[in-house]
Amino acid sequence: GFVRVSCASVRTVVADPAANAEETVRILSELADSDIVVFPELGLTGYTCADLFGQSALLEAAERAAARVAEATRGRHQLVVVGLPVPSGNGLYNCALAISDGAFLGAVPKQFLPNYKEFYEARWFSPGTGREPKEATVAGRVVPFGTDLLFDAGGGVVVGVEVCEDLW
Repeated sequence: GFVRVSCASVRTVVADPAANAEETVRILSELADSDIVVFPELGLTGYTCADLFGQSALLEAAERAAARVAEATRGRHQLVVVGLPVPSGNGLYNCALAISDGAFLGAVPKQFLPNYKEFYEARWFSPGTGREPKEATVAGRVVPFGTDLLFDAGGGVVVGVEVCEDLW
């Protein structure tokens, strides 16, 4: 009747999604007994990429990194949540991507973007408002996209995902 949830803190390399994917996969190999594993916000790119978020090379590398993590989950019925920027429509969103058994289940965009003190998220990202497209393409795969998605974690457990300030 219990669900084991792990929150992983990884050594992140800013603007190196390939290295961050490998670290994510390494950590996942140590958490095979967890039902749900949650990784940091923007963990596949690093949170502090600043204007690099506007570069297609970084966004494409983040999508390849997400595909690498998804491949590592193949055959595992574990819900894994990773953070990456996701372009959709005319916006770029700070998203949590839900993954299980090699598949992208959906991407949840952050709703409340901090834009004070050292935070400048509104410079790079659009907020999830419920008016964004209902689908996004990540690594060539069309996935559900929105703030109202729910994910089956197995064993009758269904979870929603919120990103950082959305929970506050």
